Amino acid sequence: MPPLDFKTIYFSYILINIIDLILIVSLYFQIKKRFPGTFLVLLSFSILTLGNIMIFLRGNIPDWLSIPVANTLIVSSTIILLIGLEKFLRLKGPQIQNILLILTFFSIHSYFTFLDPDLYIRKINFALAFVLISFQGAFLMLRRTPVAMQRVTRPVGYVFVVVFFVQISHIIYIIQNQPVQDAYFNSTGSESLFLMAWEVIVISLTYSVFLMYNKRLVNDVNEQEEKFSKAFHKAPFIIFLSKLKDGEIFEVNKSVYSISGFQPHELIGLKSIDLNIWKQNEDLLKFTLDLKSKGLVVEDEYLFRKKSGELFHGLISAEIIEINNVKCVISVINDITNRKQAEFNLRKSEASLRELNSTKDKFFSIIAHDLKSPFNGILGLSEILSEQVREKDYEGIDTYATIINSSSRHAMALLSNLMEWSRSQTGRMEFNPEKVDLVKTQNQSLNC
Repeated sequence: MPPLDFKTIYFSYILINIIDLILIVSLYFQIKKRFPGTFLVLLSFSILTLGNIMIFLRGNIPDWLSIPVANTLIVSSTIILLIGLEKFLRLKGPQIQNILLILTFFSIHSYFTFLDPDLYIRKINFALAFVLISFQGAFLMLRRTPVAMQRVTRPVGYVFVVVFFVQISHIIYIIQNQPVQDAYFNSTGSESLFLMAWEVIVISLTYSVFLMYNKRLVNDVNEQEEKFSKAFHKAPFIIFLSKLKDGEIFEVNKSVYSISGFQPHELIGLKSIDLNIWKQNEDLLKFTLDLKSKGLVVEDEYLFRKKSGELFHGLISAEIIEINNVKCVISVINDITNRKQAEFNLRKSEASLRELNSTKDKFFSIIAHDLKSPFNGILGLSEILSEQVREKDYEGIDTYATIINSSSRHAMALLSNLMEWSRSQTGRMEFNPEKVDLVKTQNQSLNC
């Protein structure tokens, strides 16, 4: 069987490029909004395919398109891939060296195409450009990448390492075996092996890029799952996930145990109608009808039953959602028993305060009435005393003074009682116990 000629191998390489491009296009439309740099990866494979097609058409299109422009597109596509990978990793590096590389590469290729045609120099120029680019790619994916991401990027980095050593080997081979032919598609032997190795590299690169994105997706999904799982199970209220069709519960958070006493596994698999958490089935029926008619329920208050049989007050909210194209219900029960007890205590304190205020008003009214009489007596007697003193009539002054003193003491006693009552209401009354001899007190009472 005669060996395949170089152009046939190159044609198979173009077919591989096209297949890889189709795969990258499908990848782009799946995750274009999830990760930055995906469009640049797509652009890179597109330019690579275009450049190889232009090379394959050499002799049918102008040389300036099929040689310097086509090869520059291939080199540029790999640099664009590097930039896309940097964006994927949310890294930013200088690109001035790559711009200079493209300009230098294009200039050398153009010079040795039109001014001094030399396929030997052009091959070295092409291989050297990929040595420099693959070194950057390997360094980016294996060293610059954050440690947490290196497991994701390592396969792509290994591909760049292979490219680096393959191109180094190619340069050594070219130097040791300077080609005598001046037409690229007349290459034979080892050049065909290098081209087939390049086919394997492109396939490996596409696969490793796919693998990198898939690993990143899996990591992100696992991270999101862990985040929402922690939020789900750490929430301080009961959360149920059930099917709308038959009410079968398929997920319950761990707070159900601390609130109701049920273990999650005791409830999973049960249907809502069999769930012994509602005080009465009529409440469940009303809740279900409200949910199906409105699509959601917001903080409806019901009495629920714990595993022990104890009742607790709860606010239930629910909404119909879709999980894997199946209509489900997410229900949240917030235990408000403590709040209800606090409200009851508040109402009780409010009633007690009203009663105290009413008692205070009555007490003040009585005290005011009792104080009015002695003060009226004091005022009247003081006027009489004042008049007798002016007239120098001192008869009966002692009697009036005694009455005034007695009335004043009575008023002072009433004021003292008022102050004692005030202290008792504000909790400032001091408790000063004294020892009492009951036998002595009893004897004194009997002797009287």
